[in-house]
Amino acid sequence: MKISFYLVEKSSQTQTDVVCRLCQQIYNKHPIWIYCRDEAQAQHLDDQLWTFSATSFVPHLLIEDAKSATDVQHQWSNTPILISCDPPPSHREVCINLTGQALDLTEIKHGTLHLIEIVGHNEEEKILSRQVFKAYRASDIEPAVHKI
Repeated sequence: MKISFYLVEKSSQTQTDVVCRLCQQIYNKHPIWIYCRDEAQAQHLDDQLWTFSATSFVPHLLIEDAKSATDVQHQWSNTPILISCDPPPSHREVCINLTGQALDLTEIKHGTLHLIEIVGHNEEEKILSRQVFKAYRASDIEPAVHKI
């Protein structure tokens, strides 16, 4: 498994901006699971993915929207980007973790090839991300760091 930390260096960029850009770049190649800390964050990200680009569409599904559908599994398997406060039961090659906590790698290792952590510009997010970084390093995985 590969783990990448993306450090937001410009105060004008938000964590959501970075997630939208990453999703736009990789969804054609790999299915993505965006793991949110709460429903408000998931809804905000859903809204932003609909509107962040005037010239393109990023296909995605907020898992709560799928619960009312009759063929939930079919929708999940045909949607390249899933947004959830819980892990969806389908295979996702890329996981963007926005929970602010290290994930239990034993639970996601079997299907996830790349785990992405976005580190915001403010000091509180940086402190939390350092703890997450150390937790992954303690699991014998050396995360890559990318400044954006």
